[in-house]
Amino acid sequence: MLHPFDEYPVHGGAAPVLHPATSSPNLYDRYFFDAYDDDGSIYVGVAFGVYANRGVVDGAVTVVRDGAQHSVLFSGRAPEDRTTLELGPLRLDIVEPFRRIRIVLDDDGPIAGDLTFEATTVAAIEPRFLQSRGTVPTFDYTRVTQFGRWEGTLRVAGSELDVGALRLTGCRDRSWGVRPIGERAGRGAPQRGRPQFFWLWAPLRFPDVAVHVDANEDAAGRRLHEFAALLPDLRDVGDDPRAPADVWRSVDHELAWEPGTRRARSARIVLHPWSGPAEHIELDPLLTVPLVGLGYGHPEWGHGIWHGEFERTTWSWRIADLDPTASTSLHVHQVVRARWGDRRGIGVLELLAIGDHGPSGLAGLFDGAPG
Repeated sequence: MLHPFDEYPVHGGAAPVLHPATSSPNLYDRYFFDAYDDDGSIYVGVAFGVYANRGVVDGAVTVVRDGAQHSVLFSGRAPEDRTTLELGPLRLDIVEPFRRIRIVLDDDGPIAGDLTFEATTVAAIEPRFLQSRGTVPTFDYTRVTQFGRWEGTLRVAGSELDVGALRLTGCRDRSWGVRPIGERAGRGAPQRGRPQFFWLWAPLRFPDVAVHVDANEDAAGRRLHEFAALLPDLRDVGDDPRAPADVWRSVDHELAWEPGTRRARSARIVLHPWSGPAEHIELDPLLTVPLVGLGYGHPEWGHGIWHGEFERTTWSWRIADLDPTASTSLHVHQVVRARWGDRRGIGVLELLAIGDHGPSGLAGLFDGAPG
């Protein structure tokens, strides 16, 4: 099937652009956004994913405020024209690539709004993430991360908010490739051994520069993937969002867990430049956001699952009422204050720790950290 883009020299292979280069059912193409204020009193998350080989599209918006989390999730049949980023009342408009994206949720549920993300830094390309279970790739994707500010309006549980007045900042990521999605049945031989996955992802914004790091490790702490970079402000690179980030040699982390959980009480990010001494960034959590509110790890509303031509659901709960050791509570974003020498900043610490992780003192599948 042809698309108007086929008139342009943008092909990554021999097939028309609408035809995926892989037949893997785990193919995905995804947008993620977050927004938060400087004191951690509010968090907004938006996700939108297309799963071409499953014929599914889904989207979600979640807001955490005053100790409560509100979410609305949508799922439906993926359109043949994948430039159509619309699912029921949820719509994404690419106003200007890598500069401005508008998100509209025209819904009568607990959340509605009209928000615009305006980039303030370059867009950094993380190294390709490739992992296999035996000979079968489980992860093979690329991700781009970029910082920005937000404007617009938001309605949450009956309250009208001026997002610009709240001075919300945050980041967006754009990723595509292969990773575990969809229904878990019919996947052949079960995995040997106990599941294990350790993931740390931290976009941090300071007045003059942004820092982005990630680390993925096995149970012994051996590094499987890492990224550490400074993302300059667009004003410092001629307003070019595709200017290169300043990639550092490596990154380390030191986590102090909240006892009985797999959430950080505090953290330190250690950046290693190509020469000279290491730099240290101290992180103090302000707000914890379970990403199950956007479908991550949800047994029914996980990403890429077929629900029908169009379905929606809403959730609201008190975060303090959730069991932090439940499988659906492990994957979190923690809004954090960041201290880097004399710099003071704000950002997010994303953690997902399943199974053993020796350097962190974690043992068992979902067991909380010892006191």
